[in-house]
Amino acid sequence: MSAPFPYVDPTKREEEPVAPSPLIIPTVSDPARDDPVRALADRRIVFVRGRIDDAAANDIVAQLLTFDGRRDDAITLLVNSTGGPLTAIVPVLDTIAGCHSPVAATAIGQANGTAALLLALATGERLVAPNASVCLRLEPEPSVTGTTDQVAALADQRRELEGRLADELARRSAFSRDEVCDHFTRGHPIPAADAVAASLADRTR
Repeated sequence: MSAPFPYVDPTKREEEPVAPSPLIIPTVSDPARDDPVRALADRRIVFVRGRIDDAAANDIVAQLLTFDGRRDDAITLLVNSTGGPLTAIVPVLDTIAGCHSPVAATAIGQANGTAALLLALATGERLVAPNASVCLRLEPEPSVTGTTDQVAALADQRRELEGRLADELARRSAFSRDEVCDHFTRGHPIPAADAVAASLADRTR
């Protein structure tokens, strides 16, 4: 009498295949790769982007002073900015002038208003990307309240500051003082090649 089920020899039973374990490769975090700002800082680059208000200007000053105290290699300002209030940029320009290290500048995208001053008045090499533009037109002074004498004093302070900057730019560029003042008021974007021709930058990048 035959068995109700076919006989299976256990010695010849095929074992089910076992899937191989996945290969796990340990990863090591690279802080420089994970934090672009830190990577720029390691190369002594200060990224000047967006609007340069008082807070942004203070941050730029802090970075410049930190880098200047470490070693004498050049510091680079990487500029892509629409600028900001004229009074906000003054401490940055004073810090650049007082740094032991040369402070170079490279304009990418745009360097407008006070951001253009950072490029033109840099103490190191001044570069401008081929597709970048430079505009010296400054923001008008915001509306202020006060007595007539106070408003007049602020206007005189603004004119005096613009005059000092115009004198400095006239020494550093191919523009006359009057031409600089005209650019401060009615300036238009200047292409990279023309910015180099006007000595607002040393060469295209």
